[in-house]
Amino acid sequence: MRKTDLAWAAGFFDGEGCVSASVRGSKQYMNLCTHVSNTNKPAILHFHTIAGCGTVRRHVGATHYSLRRRMIWEWYGYLGPVKPFLTELLPYLLIKKQEVKLFLKLADGRRWSGNGRRAYTTQQKQQRLGIVQKIKRLKKREWK
Repeated sequence: MRKTDLAWAAGFFDGEGCVSASVRGSKQYMNLCTHVSNTNKPAILHFHTIAGCGTVRRHVGATHYSLRRRMIWEWYGYLGPVKPFLTELLPYLLIKKQEVKLFLKLADGRRWSGNGRRAYTTQQKQQRLGIVQKIKRLKKREWK
């Protein structure tokens, strides 16, 4: 992948992207995903091409729109396929660099539970929940 493509994708992700780590079901299930939203479909498709993974779809809430409201397009990437791409993107990120670093830390420590797979210990769950909280705090910070 060309450095200029990675730099463009990083700038687009810094401005329009999001990493998400949510916990559900008595803190037993953690959902890790990334997404980029924009009304410019060609820009989203270009990002998708550079990423080489993920899915492009129309925003669910944009089923009705008028001349004042344009269609919103989203690129979604879930943990497994998106991890190598985010790792390549990391050196070029400015705004979301810390969030992505924490997201990748969660990705590195991922273990499965249920169906004969190894579950997290209580201490590991607490560490992972701490990382999720750090990501949430970073999202709430104000730039001065």
